[in-house]
Amino acid sequence: MGSFTWLRADKNISGNGQANICYGEKIKVLIPNEFGGGCIEGEYLDYGLVEEADGNQYDLYELVAIWNSSELRNKLAEFGYQNVNLKAVGEEGTIDSKISNIIRSYGIIIACYDEDQAKIKFPLKLVDKKTQITYEECEYFSIGDPNQGFEEWYWEEFNEVMPWAGSCYENYMEELKTKPRYFSEEETRNELEDTLKKLDELKKESK
Repeated sequence: MGSFTWLRADKNISGNGQANICYGEKIKVLIPNEFGGGCIEGEYLDYGLVEEADGNQYDLYELVAIWNSSELRNKLAEFGYQNVNLKAVGEEGTIDSKISNIIRSYGIIIACYDEDQAKIKFPLKLVDKKTQITYEECEYFSIGDPNQGFEEWYWEEFNEVMPWAGSCYENYMEELKTKPRYFSEEETRNELEDTLKKLDELKKESK
């Protein structure tokens, strides 16, 4: 995948009129209350990675996969993770990194396309660093940025940047709920089964 990023989910809440998230910007990744609540605060690095001040990096596609699959959380518990809801990526070549690379593939299947992410229970909700809101209070989720985060743009430019989305952002977000999936439920299930199989294989190799 090339460079990519998302739109902020806090439209009409944040005092910042910027719609998209650009590389190097500080953001919050809201965490569902079911998985501890609060947020991850850090810098968006590109390729779905957010880095906290202490250097911990999180892959957003890995997180959304974990949040939406109890089977993946159970697998992480088998690997010995104490907090299966928030797993950092780890350094390249480590077991943590290998697990992230496997799990993120499933996250891409369920959340890369807006119409697919609209169907999952816990979509990604990325907001401005100053926004004070919980995951549950945030009405919308973060959709993909067609400009890939290369330059900032603002909500008043929505129709110009995303003309295919219709009259306004709010209507588009509502339409996504019923828009046909890009990946079928069968394809999604097959990807999850493949992910679980790869994790089992990695666990055997690491013994």
